[in-house]
Amino acid sequence: MEPINIIGPMIPLVAISIPIVAMLLKHQKDMATLIHSKSGQNDELVIRELQRLNQEVAELRERVNHQAIVVDDLGALRQTPPSIPSDVAQRLNG
Repeated sequence: MEPINIIGPMIPLVAISIPIVAMLLKHQKDMATLIHSKSGQNDELVIRELQRLNQEVAELRERVNHQAIVVDDLGALRQTPPSIPSDVAQRLNG
């Protein structure tokens, strides 16, 4: 085969492929722009969700601390025996 026989059919193929490559590059650029613009919105959503979770954890810590104090108070009440009124003690003793 002579080189002219190969080059002849390739000229139209190259001419057709140039606009196709240009369209693919434009599409790739548009998709990259779209993805990057959405990532900014997703970052805001993630930040809001993280703040909400931090607030919820703080509330849960406060509840746990409050309940720990209540349990400690109950334990202190159990350790001290109840005082018996003197008239009841006199009646029991005699």
